[in-house]
Amino acid sequence: MRFRAAVVPERGRIEIREFEKANLEDNDIIVKVLLAGVCGTDVHLVYDEREEPWQEFKIGHEWVGEIDEMGPLAPKADAYGNPLKYGDRIIAYPSTWADGTCYMCRILLQPNLCLRTGVGRIIPDMGSAYAEYIYIPGESVIFRIPDDVSTEEAIFIEPMAGALRAFERAYAPGVPDRNQGFGPGKSVVIEGTGTIGTIMTAIAKMSGAYPIIAIGGPSNRLNMCTEFGADMVLDIMDSTREERIQAVREKTPHKLGADVVFECAGVPEAFLDGIRMARQGGSLVEFGHYTRRGTIPIDPFEICEKDIQIFGSWGYGPQEFGTAINILKASRSRGIDFSKLVTHRFQLKDAQQALETAYRQECTKAVIQC
Repeated sequence: MRFRAAVVPERGRIEIREFEKANLEDNDIIVKVLLAGVCGTDVHLVYDEREEPWQEFKIGHEWVGEIDEMGPLAPKADAYGNPLKYGDRIIAYPSTWADGTCYMCRILLQPNLCLRTGVGRIIPDMGSAYAEYIYIPGESVIFRIPDDVSTEEAIFIEPMAGALRAFERAYAPGVPDRNQGFGPGKSVVIEGTGTIGTIMTAIAKMSGAYPIIAIGGPSNRLNMCTEFGADMVLDIMDSTREERIQAVREKTPHKLGADVVFECAGVPEAFLDGIRMARQGGSLVEFGHYTRRGTIPIDPFEICEKDIQIFGSWGYGPQEFGTAINILKASRSRGIDFSKLVTHRFQLKDAQQALETAYRQECTKAVIQC
């Protein structure tokens, strides 16, 4: 049986090609993709200039699918013990992302930083998420989508997992008697108002943060952030950097700046702005750079003088997937409908158009119906 998947043969161009469906090994699963999300990282991978020679690749990492085939030794239950069967909607933390054997995985329990020193077994290459089918190794951490979570809500499990880990990074250094770290009542700046920025706005709202200041554009994305809980939005097209920094200070206690700044825009200059928007003793979490976007000069004295904490946030572990599912289950009762973030829908044959729409920032979230 043959199936279709998207391939990026050169910068800025996507082709839909046919591939042979792999033979299923005993403990693995083949998934029929229902929805694939267009991530900002996908956009950068397709359109950014690269120093190294271009190599053709399959694209997409956000997906929700249903079980199409199960090997005789495939998992019979998901990570929460829910039974798995043909036709169930699932999402997975694939074992191909981490080998589970290295020092980072087994000792430090940080699979997102896997050293990939293990040999592992060869997994059939069936394509990434922009495809009709994908191949999931049975060693993966699999989650069945609850019946009360729609497919369009479930497409946000993967990006929400990343957002949750960024919040966990801000929680990590918290010392309550020193008023450090993130928590209820803390002031928050979110730089970037795409899908991730909007999700982080909603989570900050659910966590009791105040005020929540979202910075970005264009207006359709700013309006979505307001709907999802931002107390103030700042349009980068209608203000200077100095004006935005001052606006943040005016909105925060003693005009010092925010307790926590999350950089989600993937713009080097935004990192510098984040240093200046954080209060003395505050925190800055860098979450926007999953591809190389250039460099910017930074004066280390500013970091030292302000005594701020700076944290990188790379990926997530399977535990954040479970937390994201719980948030989606609870969100409706809190008046939050994450499916509203899906503003544009495309067929697989129109994957190029989906990427271009995201590239022009005309959508909050574009999805591909595979």
